[in-house]
Amino acid sequence: MKTKLSVLLIISIFLINIFSAQAFASDQSNTNLLNNINILSEKINPNEELTNKICIDIITKTAKYIGKKATCIFDNMSIKSNITTKGEFIKYIVNIMDLPDKEISDYRHLIDNYYAIEEPYRTYLLKAYILGLISDDINIDMDEPITVEEASSIIVKVIFPEKRIKNEEKLSEIKKNYFSKPQEKILTSNDSVIFIKKDNFPNNNLICIEIKKGKKIERIFFIPNKGSINKKIYLRFGPGLYLVRILQKIDNTTNHGGKYRVKDEYTVENTDERMDLEYLLPSDYIESDSEEIINLAKKITEGLSDDIEKSKAIHDWIAKNIAYDTGYINKPAKNFSALETLKLKKTLCNGYAKLNAALHRAIGMPTRVIAGTVYYGDKNEDKGVFHAWNEIYINGKWINVDVTRDAGYVNSKNKFIFSYQDKYFNIPDDVFSKTYEKMYIETY
Repeated sequence: MKTKLSVLLIISIFLINIFSAQAFASDQSNTNLLNNINILSEKINPNEELTNKICIDIITKTAKYIGKKATCIFDNMSIKSNITTKGEFIKYIVNIMDLPDKEISDYRHLIDNYYAIEEPYRTYLLKAYILGLISDDINIDMDEPITVEEASSIIVKVIFPEKRIKNEEKLSEIKKNYFSKPQEKILTSNDSVIFIKKDNFPNNNLICIEIKKGKKIERIFFIPNKGSINKKIYLRFGPGLYLVRILQKIDNTTNHGGKYRVKDEYTVENTDERMDLEYLLPSDYIESDSEEIINLAKKITEGLSDDIEKSKAIHDWIAKNIAYDTGYINKPAKNFSALETLKLKKTLCNGYAKLNAALHRAIGMPTRVIAGTVYYGDKNEDKGVFHAWNEIYINGKWINVDVTRDAGYVNSKNKFIFSYQDKYFNIPDDVFSKTYEKMYIETY
């Protein structure tokens, strides 16, 4: 206990020196700054793991220095372990900083192992990269404890903007080398739909079709069928101009991260004046235009006129007929589509949410997929699990629905047991927020 208090006192003195006496000039190197930490006391070890108590002290004072507040960002800190992980530290730092007004997803291809990192830390890691706090040469175990030296290195970049990594320059260079712009083509649509047909693509190269309007973006990944592309593309972001690009991955790997080159590019003018189609039209993962899904949605809701009753009927059918796929326990999660979920009759949380969205959209009910964290215990003691659920627009408001948790449970032998309930259907926001933390709305 005395050692921990000593370390806390040392770091507190160090921060006070920075904040009050300006002990370190902004042109000092990061190494010199770390040396000054060591000079404060020979007892402090840069490789010592950062405790939660010290972490709170450091980030609170750093936030104050840069004119921000750090209130409430530690609510979900794991008190049980008492040690701050790299993922937690990056999350706290990102939350006290202003993110530049950029399209975050444009940066994903710069981090080669981006998709190998689990959410929710993947998003925070990407934000830290955009802010210049970390480089693209990333090999971080987000669950490992962070050391005093590692934390200090990041804090230096927060306090001194000139110390931050110039990732913007790398982004520009990558775009110049790999995203050379072909001759622009103009397309028009009056019904929010276009068709893309292209030949002469390698059979083993991943293709990405990127649909972008302003800051909104959707990406569709697939392997061409016998070297050909034949895709129906929905323009889900309303009327106006879209940029649609066909990107081909440079190597033969099938993970979504990595480098791409532009094979074709279109400017599309969508003259369809209907608004609010984003969560009503189909997407590549939410195939609400599938005949199988349309017919099922009509059958489930036959004879019902009230939207809340229709939504409940869809929820109940999924909860009683789709099993949780335990084959992915302790393995990387699979991204299921709605149609795939329906055919397999088993899925993960993302598949439950997408099938729920597809069946609702098929009968004209706007539905979106939410990504975030669910807590099975006290938020202060439970690290939480990355999860997906739905928000459905009914009677002028979005209601919360989690079909996954209403379908059943996984027993001690990792076997899924059907156990229907409706506890997680239409939960009020104030109750829902006690055990759920919403991170973002999925783009499909």
